[in-house]
Formats: sequence, structure tokens, C-alpha cells
Amino acid sequence: MKLKGSKYVFSEMGINELQRNRKRMLELFEGFKEYIESGEDTAETERIKREIEEMEFRDGKKKK
Repeated sequence: MKLKGSKYVFSEMGINELQRNRKRMLELFEGFKEYIESGEDTAETERIKREIEEMEFRDGKKKK
């Protein structure tokens, strides 16, 4: 299928899409940055480690 229309129109559409993607990526980055800076990720990591250790202990994979 051959596209019809001005190459400038398609270029403008592409640029607009890139700008939307850039804005969304910046929003995601800011959210992730806030999450890391809050320390919440560290707390979650510790909680997950404890849960894994409890499951391993319960399943007999780890000695007391």
C-alpha cells in the first residue's frame, strides 16, 4: 500500500508523536525518581527478601 499525502504532513505527525513519547518518558522518569528518592524501593526490597526467606524456611530449603 502506498501512502498518499505531503511528506511534510507525515513528518509533522511523526514529530508530534515523538514529542508525546518524550513527554510520557519524562513523566515516567519523574515518577520513578520520586519512588527511589522516597526510599520505598528499599523497604519493598527488604520486605520481599524476608518473605522469600520465610517461604524457603517453610519449604525446608534453608536450615535454622
